[in-house]
Amino acid sequence: MKSVHAGGFGITNTVANPVLIPLLRSRLGVGLGRHLAVVEYVGRRTGQRHRLVTQYSLDGTKVHIEVGGADRKTWWRNFQSPAPVHLRLAGVDRDGTAVAVKQGEQVVLEALLGGQEP
Repeated sequence: MKSVHAGGFGITNTVANPVLIPLLRSRLGVGLGRHLAVVEYVGRRTGQRHRLVTQYSLDGTKVHIEVGGADRKTWWRNFQSPAPVHLRLAGVDRDGTAVAVKQGEQVVLEALLGGQEP
């Protein structure tokens, strides 16, 4: 997936994500997957499937993903209303429903696993 953003985000999207996604989906990625998730979603306007790698924390059935540099990123806007999300967490595929929550300047994606709304 190519980025429309210059700088670090473009490098992440074109170099790191294509390497990390298959690694995290393999048996070798189970350890890395304790801190890194593969996030899969369908774009609200394009209908295209997107994948990206991000850090996360897990609290029971709730996954928290802080969107660093949210003012320069657009992917999280697909979750301004609750939307389906597929996550690969520590070697396990999980489906859920996610919503973006603004906390001042920060944006946090909150996903509730099992398809329930956050």
